[in-house]
Amino acid sequence: MGRTSKFIGEIGISPALSAEEINYLKQFNRTRHTQLLPNPYAVGDFEPEDLRNADPDLIMKNSYPPEGQPGLWCNWIPADDGTAIKWDGAEKSHDMAEWLVYLVEHFIGRAPLAKAELPFFVGHELNGEVEVVGEPVHDRQKIVVTNSRVRVLEGSTVYGDLDDLLFIFGSALRYGLGRQTYAVGLISKFIRNNLKLLNQKWLVNLLEDMKGYEKDRANGRIHDSACDYDEWTKLRIALKEEYLRQGLDPNLPHFRLDEH
Repeated sequence: MGRTSKFIGEIGISPALSAEEINYLKQFNRTRHTQLLPNPYAVGDFEPEDLRNADPDLIMKNSYPPEGQPGLWCNWIPADDGTAIKWDGAEKSHDMAEWLVYLVEHFIGRAPLAKAELPFFVGHELNGEVEVVGEPVHDRQKIVVTNSRVRVLEGSTVYGDLDDLLFIFGSALRYGLGRQTYAVGLISKFIRNNLKLLNQKWLVNLLEDMKGYEKDRANGRIHDSACDYDEWTKLRIALKEEYLRQGLDPNLPHFRLDEH
């Protein structure tokens, strides 16, 4: 799990992390974790200035993580308000589930193992899920945390680029809009269940298609059923909520969210 994957979503933390906990975890995220660290909880830069002329033993230690840590980089970072932990957006993020288990056990779980050395960690409850989408072969997985227990749920594999998959979303929507077909509920539900995959381009495209549908229906060019209209309304509302959740600009040169 890693290489070119995206990790969509976040894991909630309750109670929220303190400012001291947030600061430490951000430093931990920026630290390259090697056997050169004075201890596994150390943060900062401990890499020799000139590795080319360093002792071979130092070079070896600089290439491997401390015992018990899954890799050289931890790509989880706390939200600024301390209410969640999420992917930091780094490319080629490795061992994300393993690192999350480590963070829960040592720092942010109910009984942090690091509390003796880092007494500001007080214990928290974690719940949430992060969807893992790999490219170019989309190995669909979920990292699920329930009551601070971390699990990885395996999903199906989708072959092709993510943009190809989103194009199919758009094509299905355009097929279903205005048609009296059993597929309306299926299309609406499928897109709503995969909202986190949509980027700004496709959120705008789908909302624009739905705006055209609404206009044609109001002008009498479409005569679908009330239950189909209700399905499309649920989808339109969900798309707008996802647009806002992603923090996207609601006022683009050719798109205004409040007009949809």
